[in-house]
Amino acid sequence: MENNVVSSIRLEVHLTSSLISWLEEGHLFDKNGGIISWHDPTSSSDPFIYNEITGYFLTTVSYLIKEKLITEESPLYRQSLLATHWLKKSYNTELGGFIYRPDKKISYSFDNAIIAFGLISFYKHSKDSALLSFVIQVIDDLITKWKNNSTLLCSRRGISGECLDTAETWSTSFGSFHTKLNLALIELYKITNNKKYLGFSNLLTDEIIESNFKEGTFSSYSIEGTHLHPLLYTLEGLFFKDISLGEQKYKSLVEQSMRWIISANGGKLFRSIYKDQINPHMRNDIYFQFLKLCELIREENYCQLPSYNEQRYLKDVSLSLVNGKAYSFGSNSNGSTSNHLTSWVNFMALQYFALKQSDSKINAIEFMV
Repeated sequence: MENNVVSSIRLEVHLTSSLISWLEEGHLFDKNGGIISWHDPTSSSDPFIYNEITGYFLTTVSYLIKEKLITEESPLYRQSLLATHWLKKSYNTELGGFIYRPDKKISYSFDNAIIAFGLISFYKHSKDSALLSFVIQVIDDLITKWKNNSTLLCSRRGISGECLDTAETWSTSFGSFHTKLNLALIELYKITNNKKYLGFSNLLTDEIIESNFKEGTFSSYSIEGTHLHPLLYTLEGLFFKDISLGEQKYKSLVEQSMRWIISANGGKLFRSIYKDQINPHMRNDIYFQFLKLCELIREENYCQLPSYNEQRYLKDVSLSLVNGKAYSFGSNSNGSTSNHLTSWVNFMALQYFALKQSDSKINAIEFMV
């Protein structure tokens, strides 16, 4: 048993180091500061720059610095400095948001909050008051220009500002995944002591719970069904809010949903349930979201976790580790394999493996990827 524990720790240390080294090679870096969505080793062309993922990048780098896994000499830190300037330049003040992918000319409220949280995370290291002022502008714009009664608009056209929300997929309308906005709202409330951010967080969270919590979990679609990727965003937001405020208000909801995830498919993780049909084709961000959240919940002694097979999940996802350096996206919804080395999958994987070897996990709550 002791040998297994030592072997596991060595693996976590090795994978943490390998992932950092791969990220430092710069495959995901745009020269202007943005982060590229994925790296395709078989292609010489880069896919799109992704502003939401640039927010995740800033959070990841801030966490690595906090854990002393990198220093300011790291290419990751230098890219993060460029990223903050790039985000400032790319912000559309009239719209009150960042444009998702320069080629799409669409802005998403979820993306804006993820970017704001990344900037807050970086502010904690830099102490740059101008950066904090910018974050306040982003969140104030989110509240004043995106609010829709007790919810938010999900998406708007970047030029005209018209609402583009549809019920086509989970990501194109306001839904339970918007609970993850709590990360930015609660952190900004704690930094500024301005209760309007807490109030807006309460408004959104109450509406989401009332509208989306059904039969032991949160729905993701207008037609009954749940996708694990946005569901885990939802649980991250509820867990984060409780821990940050020293409460257990949402403990039962998180506990029920985690139990539902494990029981819905006999202990095997899955992509989604839609119209009572399980899609088993796994994307790797789901694995690392689930494992990372379990690790944080356990360390905080927040709620009772269901029994799950961590080693089985790690074995499954290990099939997507390319050359021992970085993880690919996994499977597409139709079961075909994507070999793209995906930015956010590797940010989530890196935080999970770093958490497993860290003695200061409580700090990770403030830098949740």
